[in-house]
Amino acid sequence: MALESDLSIDVSKFRPEAASDGIMKFNELLMDRMKSEPKWFRVNLSPCAYGLLSLIRQLQIGAAKYREMKSKGETAIPAAALLDRGEPFSIPSREQGRDIPCRVMRPQTPRAVFMHIHGGGFVFSSETAQDQLLAGLADDGGVVVVSVGYRLAPENPFPKGPEDCYDVAEWLIDNAKGKFGVDLQFVGGE
Repeated sequence: MALESDLSIDVSKFRPEAASDGIMKFNELLMDRMKSEPKWFRVNLSPCAYGLLSLIRQLQIGAAKYREMKSKGETAIPAAALLDRGEPFSIPSREQGRDIPCRVMRPQTPRAVFMHIHGGGFVFSSETAQDQLLAGLADDGGVVVVSVGYRLAPENPFPKGPEDCYDVAEWLIDNAKGKFGVDLQFVGGE
């Protein structure tokens, strides 16, 4: 028996020609600004590339420095704007004596808890980077949003970041109802 969905997707909306002129101009502006930014990643060069080596070393600053610059608004991406309603919160880690930082956004009438795993490839971003989006999810979806401040690589290599997410999920399964009045029902991110 074939499964059928009541959801349909118009793929033509995802083609480049479907983007508005405003979107295309914004993309061009963003790409132009990012060309001159220092690179956070490391590039392995062959010994014959010494002529470019000093320039490339100047541009390579590492992930930690790039995160710091981003938090100060010194990159093409603006610094995150924190909302007063965001609540810092921590959950115990599986590692003795360590807590996992989280950020909570509450709706007026909570119906569920949504555990948010921020984007950034386990290298960038944080639980404080998307207050506007998370407040919208809380208000529009009626969910208590718990955004996880998992440990970031390369300082904390795999599997440290995902372990933090597992720890928060386990804690929410056991404690969300008592802490927030509703159960964990959604886990997601970008």
